[in-house]
Amino acid sequence: MIPNLFKKNNIPNKIPKELNNKIKDFSKSKNKEEFLKKSFFYIVNNWGGSRVNLIYNFPRLRQKDLSEILKSQGYMHCTTMNYLLRVMAVKSNLLF
Repeated sequence: MIPNLFKKNNIPNKIPKELNNKIKDFSKSKNKEEFLKKSFFYIVNNWGGSRVNLIYNFPRLRQKDLSEILKSQGYMHCTTMNYLLRVMAVKSNLLF
């Protein structure tokens, strides 16, 4: 079984300042859909990749620490991307 695939990580109480600033910036969007699009493209543009990278970056699959996630460069697993998007959505107070 792939770690974190069937289990949601908890939303941390404190998030890194860099991410908090992005959330505040994106929260100025005219609606929830625009906020999600900006957040999604922020994540994809910074950490998107191809399936080949899945094998090379397998140890990063278990990342949960937001500071480490934001410091990482290049490929990010889809489960980690989903976690980051969920954190942004919840911390924005726009969606949940």
